[in-house]
Amino acid sequence: MKRKRTTQKATQHKCGHAGCVYVSAYRFNLNRHIRTHTGDRPFKCGFEGCDKAFSAPCNLKSHERIHTQERPYMCSHEGCNKAFRYFSHLKTHSFFHSGKRPYNCTFPGCTYAATRNDSLTQHVRIHTGERPFECTMCGAAFKTDSQLRVHVRSHTNERPH
Repeated sequence: MKRKRTTQKATQHKCGHAGCVYVSAYRFNLNRHIRTHTGDRPFKCGFEGCDKAFSAPCNLKSHERIHTQERPYMCSHEGCNKAFRYFSHLKTHSFFHSGKRPYNCTFPGCTYAATRNDSLTQHVRIHTGERPFECTMCGAAFKTDSQLRVHVRSHTNERPH
């Protein structure tokens, strides 16, 4: 005799934080989400001299690859031997081989397209004139954090190269 399968209604786990609408079918996900409100980071890096901590074990595991130099994500394109610490970096790299540029500028008449969202964000600043990176020593503002870092060296006389 076959057993009838009964459909069980999924439990909805809701965030109790004021104004938050987060809902999950799994308590585990809710507990991880709650850490975004509390700032709790119970997963600490065990490498000597590193005081970083994370809200989820998967984030700690990704971080530890910096210390171990592990690069588990290999490019499968023939002749390419690149490897990456993070899957997202492999995915972005794959655009190089495919020629895809999925991030498009939406300003009228502009045909710029990029392989990375942060490249598009930087490009858009050409149109908007936004300069969000400000020098705390003199108030000069820059479009990128790297431009600011180079500028700060003019105050510190640091010569890293």
